[in-house]
Formats: sequence, C-alpha cells, structure tokens
Amino acid sequence: DPGGRVVAGVGGVDQQFFEFVMAHGARVLTDLQNPLFTDRLNAPMGVNMMANTSVLGMSIPLAPVTLLFGPHITVLVAMVLSLAGTAAAWYWLLSRHVVSNRFAAFVAGGFCGFAPAMLSQAVGHPNFIAQFLIPLIGWRVIKLAEPGRAVRNGLILGLLVVWQAFLNEEFLLFAAIGCLCFVVTWALAHRAEARARFTTFVAGLGVATA
Repeated sequence: DPGGRVVAGVGGVDQQFFEFVMAHGARVLTDLQNPLFTDRLNAPMGVNMMANTSVLGMSIPLAPVTLLFGPHITVLVAMVLSLAGTAAAWYWLLSRHVVSNRFAAFVAGGFCGFAPAMLSQAVGHPNFIAQFLIPLIGWRVIKLAEPGRAVRNGLILGLLVVWQAFLNEEFLLFAAIGCLCFVVTWALAHRAEARARFTTFVAGLGVATA
C-alpha cells in the first residue's frame, strides 16, 4: 500500500520507488530473483535494474529489515545509516590520516555527513546520501603506492569500487575523477617519489581493475 504508507513529508514518488527496490533486494534472497533484472516494472518486458538506481548494495544487506518491518521502514533506516555512516567514515579518515585534532575531524566529518546538500537529498534519495564508501575509496587509492602489498591493496580497492557501483555509480565517477586529479597533482609535485612508487601503484591498480 505505497499510497497509504509513505511517511508524510519524506519522499513521495521517489520514496515509493526506493521502497520497490528495497523489496526487490529482499526478493533476490528469498525468491532467488535476478538482482540485475525485474519484470515487476514495465511489464511484461521488464527493466534492467543496473540502468536504474537499484541500490543493491543497500537493499540486499538490509533485506532482513525489509522482511521484518516492510520496505517503507527499510528506506528510513537506509537514510539514517547513510547520513551517519558518511559522517563516521569521513571522521575516521580525517582523524586517523589527515589531522591530529579529533574535534576538527569531528566537525568536518559531521559536515560531510549532514551538510545542507546531504539533508536536501535525505527526502527520498538514499542513493545520493550513501557516501560512506567514498572516503575509504580515496584512502585505498593512496594505499596502492604502499610497497609489497599490490595484490592486497588492489583487492580491497576493487571490492570497495564494486560495492559503490551497487550504491551509486555517479558518485563512483566523481570519486574516480577526484582521485585522478589528486594523484596527478601529487605526482607532479613529488616526481622522484612518484617514479619510485609508480610500478607498485600501477600493479595494485591493475589488480583492482581486474
């Protein structure tokens, strides 16, 4: 009953769509349905779920919530976890690898997770606010240059990229562009060190790509 169970003031039609994809993720587990295709939209021809914002990276892990409480609750849980998870991920990255002041990392992480642009999307677009993997992807790109661990670091990055692709491909593209700009700029500013790390970096990137 999507018309009667939409939470007032939240997402309207968008929330109804994401309720559908949350239910689709649950059916992937219970009915062994194809996660990349469904005939419950555009019947009888069906639709390619990867050509839509199917958020399989959330709908499948949250399938127990959907089965217990319904997809309308799952959408709300996904929104809360996405906002808080994004803030927590940025806090962890900043406090562990960027700044020594934990309060500064807390403020910055909170802004990344709860900035106006994030909250404006938290009204029915869980795919836009599920950015908790973005700081981890950036961190693991930098770790590709770590000597002696090309396979391990490449595998970790590759798995994070795959997970992000099943959350939001747009932000994966933005993250890739950002990482490319950072790596190129850093390499131009530290040419000797970049040359020394080039082989390891490329090897790890090859593993991640594979």
